[in-house]
Amino acid sequence: MVSPSWGGPSAFPHVFDHGLAVLRGWGLEIREYPSTRAPADELRRDPALRARDVNLAFADPGVRALITSIGGDDSIRLLSLLDADVIAANPKILLGFSDSVTLLAFVRRLGIVTFHGPSVMAGLAQLAALPPACGSHVHEMLFEPAATCRYPAFGQVSHGYPSWREPAPVGRILRSFGALGVFDSIVGILVGRPRDHDGDEAAAFEAAVIGVVAGEFGRADLPVVANLPFGHTDPPWVLPLGVRATLDVETQALTLAEPWLA
Repeated sequence: MVSPSWGGPSAFPHVFDHGLAVLRGWGLEIREYPSTRAPADELRRDPALRARDVNLAFADPGVRALITSIGGDDSIRLLSLLDADVIAANPKILLGFSDSVTLLAFVRRLGIVTFHGPSVMAGLAQLAALPPACGSHVHEMLFEPAATCRYPAFGQVSHGYPSWREPAPVGRILRSFGALGVFDSIVGILVGRPRDHDGDEAAAFEAAVIGVVAGEFGRADLPVVANLPFGHTDPPWVLPLGVRATLDVETQALTLAEPWLA
C-alpha cells in the first residue's frame, strides 16, 4: 500500500481499512510503507518520502503489486525522484486512478503494463455496496491471467459520492491533447462516466467532447464512446495501459486482445 498523492488514509482511516479488508479477503498479505498513513500535510511537504516508498516497493522481491490508497493532486512531484532503473528491472502490478495516472504513465513508459482501476479508498472500499460483477471483474483482472477479456456491463451506477472539488473544464483538457497531436495518432476515444451528472449535464459533457474533437480539431471520423465505467465513477473497470484492445462500436463491446498479466 502506497500513498503517492493525498494522505487519505490518515484523514479517513475507516475508509482505508474497509479497502484493506477487501484485499485481505482475497488472501493478500498487506504491507504498509511509512508514507501510507502519514498525515496529509506531511506528505504534501515531503514528496521524497512518497517517492522513496514507491522505489522500495518496486525493489522488494516480496512485493507483487502496488495499490495506491487514493488520488490527490501533486504526484507529478515524485517523477524526478523515482528510480527508473529499479522500477524497469522489477515489473509489478501498479493499480490506481485519478492523480495516480501520473505514476501509471511513468511506469508504462518503462515498458511495464500498468492498471487504471480502483484505489483502496475509492473503489475497493465500496465493493460490498457495488454489483457483485464489479468485484469479480477486479479480481479476475488482477489474479486470473487470460488471453482476452470482454468488458462486462454492470447494470447500475452509483451517484452517491459528495463532490470534493470542481473538476477542470473538459474542453481545456481535450484541447491540450489536440494541440499535442494526440488525435492524429489514435483510432478511438473512450470517455469515462462523470460522477453525479444528471441527464442534461451528461449530454452537455458529451457535446463538449464532440465539439472539441470533431469541431475544433476536425476529427469527425474518430469514434468516441462516452459514459463508460472508469475513472471517478462506481462500479469501475480495470483498464491495463499498454495492452491492445478492440473497440466495436456496433456491438458496443470493448475487448482486450492480448494477455495483460505476464
